[in-house]
Amino acid sequence: MSGRRKATMHLDPEALDASLRMLSHPPREADLQRALAKVVTAVHRLFDCDGAGLMFTDGNGALRYVTATDETGRRLEVAQAELGEGPCVDAYVHGRVTACPDLLSDQRWPGLAATLARDPNGVRGVVGAPVRLTGTPVGCLNLHSHRPRNWDEADLHGLPAYADLIEETISAALAAEHTSTLARQLEYALRNRVMIERAIGFLMADRGLDSAEAFDQLRNRARSSRRRTIHVAAELLGEELPTEPERPPVN
Repeated sequence: MSGRRKATMHLDPEALDASLRMLSHPPREADLQRALAKVVTAVHRLFDCDGAGLMFTDGNGALRYVTATDETGRRLEVAQAELGEGPCVDAYVHGRVTACPDLLSDQRWPGLAATLARDPNGVRGVVGAPVRLTGTPVGCLNLHSHRPRNWDEADLHGLPAYADLIEETISAALAAEHTSTLARQLEYALRNRVMIERAIGFLMADRGLDSAEAFDQLRNRARSSRRRTIHVAAELLGEELPTEPERPPVN
């Protein structure tokens, strides 16, 4: 598409509704990851962006790459996971939509900007919406553009609808009699995230920190002691760790 079309095109509310209705009743799929990839592909097509991606928390409370529509998006997600910073990380940590018109000129994530500056075909504009499970952020759905982009209100309000659809997809998988490996991992990650959230709340009340400062302090303590964040959170709260999911049997 031409640059002019990208600058003038807006999200069609009817197209959004039609897409959500179609994906809300998908055919039965045993593979949760494939179902999630289908939602990400629909997001890419509908929002007239260069790509879309999905990240989920691991058992340590950090975001990890799950799927992306293109290699550039995959590199963006991997870079944020490795650096622990970026619009997707903020959307996940703070539980709100986070938009960035141009990563290279944004001062909020200097490490990510420096990394992306080395890629001439990299990402410039990004917007991320938190993916929740039972009200707790467990991941981030994001759009990206190869050029700077001022995300409009339709983007900022439409993307969370797909994040909600992903929550429904995951919840259905967890409620099914036979859940996938990814579903079991997400359920375990959710239990860990809830404990980490409680530890963050403790630090906020005890030390007068905001949520981002408390999360960073918890993560830095884990790094300095070479332990996982969930271990530090459990120690801080004086509780036992959540039980890890069993490995699937080998056929």
